[in-house]
Amino acid sequence: MLRAAQVYPAVWHPCLSFAAVHKITTAFQSDASSDQSKSTYAFALKQYNSSIRFLLRMMPHATPTPEDQEMVLLVCLLFTGLSSIQRDTSQAVAHSSNGIQLFYRWRYWDQASPSGQRANCILPSGAIVSLITHIEASFRNRALTVSPWRGMHIHEGCLGTNLPTKAFNSAEEAFSDLEPMLTGIVEIMQHIGLESEATQPHPSRDGRSLFRPRFAAWRTKFDLLHQSGKLQPPDSGIMLLLKALSIGVDVFLQVDFNNLETSFDKFHSSFECLVALMEQLFTEDAKRCGDQASNFSELSFSLSACGLLTLVATNCRDGKLRRQAIALLRRFPRCGTTWDPRVSIRVAETIMELEEQGCHPGNEDMNCACIPGDVICADHRVSLWSVELLTYQDARILMRTVQDVREGRREREQ
Repeated sequence: MLRAAQVYPAVWHPCLSFAAVHKITTAFQSDASSDQSKSTYAFALKQYNSSIRFLLRMMPHATPTPEDQEMVLLVCLLFTGLSSIQRDTSQAVAHSSNGIQLFYRWRYWDQASPSGQRANCILPSGAIVSLITHIEASFRNRALTVSPWRGMHIHEGCLGTNLPTKAFNSAEEAFSDLEPMLTGIVEIMQHIGLESEATQPHPSRDGRSLFRPRFAAWRTKFDLLHQSGKLQPPDSGIMLLLKALSIGVDVFLQVDFNNLETSFDKFHSSFECLVALMEQLFTEDAKRCGDQASNFSELSFSLSACGLLTLVATNCRDGKLRRQAIALLRRFPRCGTTWDPRVSIRVAETIMELEEQGCHPGNEDMNCACIPGDVICADHRVSLWSVELLTYQDARILMRTVQDVREGRREREQ
């Protein structure tokens, strides 16, 4: 981003604005009404407006050049970050949505040279692809509808067709290769949902077949990177997280879509491994960051542990393991890109509490197979759920259990 800021004024100005807003939210947090805070905000607003003016100058271009496209997508990412650190959820959604829409309209991933570098551009195309799809995944992980133009086919282009098996050159390259796959797989899962036989589901296209060979190649290259001797001590954190993400991807690629209420049970050992890896990663973060390790970050464009822990907390039927995941999610400092991680915590807790209601005294069902504190029966599993963000830290959650769907009950709101 800093390299691009040296070339594109439209990127330089929001970088300055970003730095100013970050200073307001940290250095002036205890005295936001001070003269220095106000003057810093005025500076941030001026830089934001300057970036808008540079963007407007290129609007008459019927076909943006590769440099224009790179610049606009980077500005969208910066504007998303600006909105996020100010906790302006609606603006963060708007800027993210605009960037994602342009990314697919331009088919940005198709225009790279064999070296991965687009003509006259600053960054490798893979860097932009991974950043945009990472932002997209942050929406998908929260069941949010952001852009109606998306379909499962769009990720085929992002994935490419070549499946080389030589080692990755770095952990960052491994992340850039995994992120589009992760986003596409999450998208497929969002379209499936949990269903019971009573809903009479129509056959869905299982787009996972597209990802399986690509993921197998990724895992081979990742294992070779482990053995290559290229890694440095600072790489240990991202390698741990990439290993955990690969376990999550493998679960999504193997789970049975025809019986999602109970089919996650066979991955209990995978869920245990995920929680153990996240505990290890938290310990490393605590050693590196000291007292700051337990503080929630306002924004992160890096990989997040929140999605993995939420995966365990919402899909595992083992009450003890779910609570371990939620407890770790409460402590983890890595936020989920543009959203406060406390939203993920609330979603996980709300789903678990609803599923366990059938075990409460007075709520017993003669046909219920729930074991209090241990296993949730298929009928009481949350079948369909969605999240509507109200503010940066607050959300409305709509849910229906398998039994609700079968009996035609309305959504439960929390």
